[in-house]
Amino acid sequence: MKKCDHCGKEISDNAKFCPYCRTAVAVDQLSALKNSARERRGYNPSFFDQHLNVIMGTVVIAIVIIGGAFMFGGSRKSSQPRQSSQQTNFNSQQKANTTVNPQQPKQSGIVNAPRKRQFGYIKDGETNFRNGPGTDSAVLDVFDDKEQIEILEKRDEWSKVRRSNGQTGWAYTEYVKMNNDRTPGHIKDDETNFRSGPSKNSKVLDVFDNQEKVEVLGAQGQWCRVRRSNGQTGWAFGEYVIIP
Repeated sequence: MKKCDHCGKEISDNAKFCPYCRTAVAVDQLSALKNSARERRGYNPSFFDQHLNVIMGTVVIAIVIIGGAFMFGGSRKSSQPRQSSQQTNFNSQQKANTTVNPQQPKQSGIVNAPRKRQFGYIKDGETNFRNGPGTDSAVLDVFDDKEQIEILEKRDEWSKVRRSNGQTGWAYTEYVKMNNDRTPGHIKDDETNFRSGPSKNSKVLDVFDNQEKVEVLGAQGQWCRVRRSNGQTGWAFGEYVIIP
C-alpha cells in the first residue's frame, strides 16, 4: 500500500488515480513506489536481465560469422570453371569406348570346330578315279563296285574322296552315294565275320547269316560299321556288305 500525495489516504501500489480524491499519481512517484515495493519484496534481477546486452551481442556476431562463411563458400564454388560441352562429349565417348559389350561373345580356345567326317560308297564299278574335278583330268584308277570311301569335298558335279588305302582323288558325284544313319544293306556271304572293330585283328563276335539284312552306319577304310536286326552293332569287311 501507498499514500496519496494529495489527500494522504492509503491507495493500491498499482493505482494511477486516487480513488478518494481522483488525483493522478505522479509518474516519478509511481516508479519510486514500484522500486520501493520491489525492494520490500526482495526483488533480485535474473541472469538474463543482467547479461541481456552480452547475449544479444553474441547472437549478432554468430549470425555475421555464419552468413560470411556461407557467402564465401558459394563464391568459391561459382569461381570453379565449368566443363565445356566439347570436353563433356569427349569424356562420354571415351567412357562408351571402354564399356564392355555384354552381348559380345567370349573367344573360345577352339579356332575352328573339326569337320564332321562323311562316308559313302561308289555305286558303279565302272566309275573313274581321277586326279582332278573334270573329265579332262587324268584317270588314276577305276573304283570297285560298292567301294567304301570318305567324302572330303564337293565342287560342282564332282566329289573329292579318299579311298581305303589313303589315296585321294575325284569321282563324278552322280556315282557317289553317301551313307546315312539308316542305309539298308545285306551280307552276301554266310561266312562273313561280325567283328568288334574295323580290323582283322578285332575280336569275332559272331558270324553273319547268308543275305542277312543290316543297317550300314558308316565306314572306315575297307570296313563297314553295321547294325543287326537285334540292335547289336559291329563291323564287317566292306567287300561282303551289299548296299542296293
